[in-house]
Amino acid sequence: MLLIKIFSVFLIIIAGIFVRKKGLISSLTIKEMSVIITKIFYPALIFSSFLKNFNSSDLIKNYLLPAGTVLIMVCGYIYGLVFSKFFIFSDEKEKNTFRFQCTINNYSFLPLPIILFLYGEKYIPFLILSTFGSEISVWTIGILALTGNKFEKKALKNLLSIPMISIIISVILIFLKDIFLIENTFLIESGKSVLNVVNLMGNATIPVALFIAGAKMGEIELKNLFK
Repeated sequence: MLLIKIFSVFLIIIAGIFVRKKGLISSLTIKEMSVIITKIFYPALIFSSFLKNFNSSDLIKNYLLPAGTVLIMVCGYIYGLVFSKFFIFSDEKEKNTFRFQCTINNYSFLPLPIILFLYGEKYIPFLILSTFGSEISVWTIGILALTGNKFEKKALKNLLSIPMISIIISVILIFLKDIFLIENTFLIESGKSVLNVVNLMGNATIPVALFIAGAKMGEIELKNLFK
């Protein structure tokens, strides 16, 4: 049963590979769709997941999720620093890349379909909440790893990515909703209608992301796999 659920993920990826190999989708379209996923569909998934599933007490109660992802990446950073001393690299850039790979994992688009197929939609919001810590880690210790422990304050501006902004706004709206108990029927129904539309867009994130990942893989030539 577990293998069947996981294989469902690969079916969408295989479809993307097939479409790209047949030339039914271009490299430009893949690039544009990747941007749309990151700037439209994924933020919509964040909004709908948070507002439909969390209240302020839930967010406070589950603070260990973002804290845990930070801890995981800190451990990876230390691991990279230690083990990079025992390997031979062609240059400093390659060593820093190794450290970065040890530090940062795929914390959103890879686990999203796995969580969905294995545990169900209700656990998606908890994964997204954990990415709050991941986003902070990428632009702090991730930058340290990638630059050989050099850090510039201007890197912090990248913290305000669209997914991060979506998380912050969602959290603010949840706290405002709980502080100001809105009872106006018109506002409540209007909010539900907007949320339904956002939810519909957000639901496209996982299948479209998997499909585009497959299409991107379809550009790889077999002869280059071992280079």
